[in-house]
Amino acid sequence: MSFANLPPLNALRYFEAAARKKSFTLAADELHITQSAVSQQIRNLETFVGAALFKRGTSTVVLTEIGREYFATVSKALERLDAATAKAKKASPQAKKVEQICLSVSPSFSHLWLVKRLNKFHREVKDVQLALNVSRHYVDFEVENVDMAIRHGDGAWPGLHADLLMKDRMVAVCSPRLLQRRRMPKNLAEIANYPILEDPVYRYWARYARRVSQQLDLTEAIHYDDSGVIVEAAVDGQGIAMARGSLAAAALSSGQLVKLFDANFSDKLGYYIVFPSGYKVRRNVTRVSKWLRLEASRESTA
Repeated sequence: MSFANLPPLNALRYFEAAARKKSFTLAADELHITQSAVSQQIRNLETFVGAALFKRGTSTVVLTEIGREYFATVSKALERLDAATAKAKKASPQAKKVEQICLSVSPSFSHLWLVKRLNKFHREVKDVQLALNVSRHYVDFEVENVDMAIRHGDGAWPGLHADLLMKDRMVAVCSPRLLQRRRMPKNLAEIANYPILEDPVYRYWARYARRVSQQLDLTEAIHYDDSGVIVEAAVDGQGIAMARGSLAAAALSSGQLVKLFDANFSDKLGYYIVFPSGYKVRRNVTRVSKWLRLEASRESTA
């Protein structure tokens, strides 16, 4: 069978809850999501079906005739699916113990910090399977099947709980090959004699120059708009970079990069673990956040 007429399962869950509660708001409370997410999913389902399922009032919603018939079938189908899944879980003790948590993370942070720690995570947190959603865009928790994310910013995202993972520790770095037969630069005037790698979004070199009240000509700087790419370009010997310490740490430890000096930025930018505020009741979401923060703190004190 092709199952060409099956709608997304999440849309059915939201529809069933809204029909049972006779309220999008109460359904959202039960599912720990926003009312707008419920409304959007039901609109998507109505588009998929090709008919209105609810008559919308000012404070309540009422099923249409098609909606009533659909609800009667959908609710029984979900009950049977839930019972069948429970039976399968009971027959498989391992499946019963493990919950999959989907974590959205940028390619640079995943590649340079997180991935190398996943084996350790799964050794220490045996009943959680961490699955990565690697993307440069900010995940939309209302429509994407993601439980939590690591974001770079100031920690202020409306509707989301944010745990600080690590603050930005900016450090000037370069490949030791770039310094062959040349002395290590000690100030901005000496750095100007080298190729410079700059982030055109955050403009760390420009900000650092203003902070120390010195001039730095960046007209010929090489621009990369990804922090991970900047670190890799520095390792490749393309120039001197102002890098995020967390992303450059492994290359510094291995000797692929050398540190020239710390920039000591004191702003609020950093990496945060974020998830919808309602997810704070989910034990494994908070456990993942706690483990990641502990791992970051170990690194900062090492």
